[in-house]
Amino acid sequence: MDPLLFTPGPTNVPYRVLKAMAKPMITHRGATFRSLYSSVEDKIKQLLDTENEVFLLTASGTGGVEAAIANLVKKGTKVIVPIFGTFSERIANAVKTYGGEVITRKYKEGTGPVKEDIAALIDEHLNAEILFIVYNDTSPGVMLKDIDQICKIAKDNGLITIVDGISIVGGAPVHVDAWNIDVFIGATQKCLGTPPGLSFISVSREVLEKSKNINTIYFSFELFKKFAEKRETPFTPAIPLFYALDEALKIILSEIGYKRWLELHERRAEALYKSLEVMNFIPFVHENFRSVVVISTSGHPSLECPALKSELEKKYAINISGGLGELKNKIIRVGNMGFLTWRDILTLIAAIAEILLEHGIEEDVSKALGIIGNYAAKTPIPWDG
Repeated sequence: MDPLLFTPGPTNVPYRVLKAMAKPMITHRGATFRSLYSSVEDKIKQLLDTENEVFLLTASGTGGVEAAIANLVKKGTKVIVPIFGTFSERIANAVKTYGGEVITRKYKEGTGPVKEDIAALIDEHLNAEILFIVYNDTSPGVMLKDIDQICKIAKDNGLITIVDGISIVGGAPVHVDAWNIDVFIGATQKCLGTPPGLSFISVSREVLEKSKNINTIYFSFELFKKFAEKRETPFTPAIPLFYALDEALKIILSEIGYKRWLELHERRAEALYKSLEVMNFIPFVHENFRSVVVISTSGHPSLECPALKSELEKKYAINISGGLGELKNKIIRVGNMGFLTWRDILTLIAAIAEILLEHGIEEDVSKALGIIGNYAAKTPIPWDG
């Protein structure tokens, strides 16, 4: 039985995308790769709604984060990093590793900063140079709904804006240029339904001017720009992943349509939140911050989170995620990313209901499944059949 992934990455990969990886190997210094590079670059620019430079890195999303830091943070650089989950905390630690001075505020579990918080932080630290913020932190399932206004405030105050959008790109709108984002980081293995191993990063002209004579080779924006002009990468790329990403983006942008793709993520999220609540799973995140791509709950009051996670995997080959760091064993996280179908979601809810029943817990599974059925009827998924 193939695993069914409801994790916040990696996610289920369609056969067409997997098949694309089996194409014959090519040189990364030839016309075929340059054409492939151009195709992927153009599609990512559509995805991000940007005219900025886009660089393609053979690295995980964390590599993209480090690339941003390596090019912009030196000893003493003052960086605002709001902390509201494991991944925002990792960014703060990475900034310190490069000698930067972190200005931060930690937020209550299940919440995050709003634009007024960022404005206050900037007012308190007028010498801050960079805002580095996570759009959607998957560890608690917190999404910043006013990220556009947050970045505008930072930019109006002269800060460079860096957004970690690794888990949200392809699952919610991103408008890099309109939102005043200098550096945006994305990756393949989440809402884009592609295997892990590639990240991409859009970089403004202002940042390209600032990121010269820096202490990195592999992540040098200056070097990436030089090779991007030839539609190449500075170092040997993961060519099969380029083919996979190109195929996935073709499906998302051309065959399904990006507006519809985003709507499907939103409708699936609504169905998951409502059906789980009907079965007495308590939402973990405050309503104003609930993510559309990670549904996190405090679990069921009569069944421990690790037990549910373990039994779903052992009995049904369904993978969900537990909490990270301080939230370990306290929450469960259900990924709503990429090419999930309504059938997949019905399977998950039915499996959860069966496990609850085995523990002597009866919930209104018919109502939960009915909620999903209603959403499926109103918003059909084009790859469902």
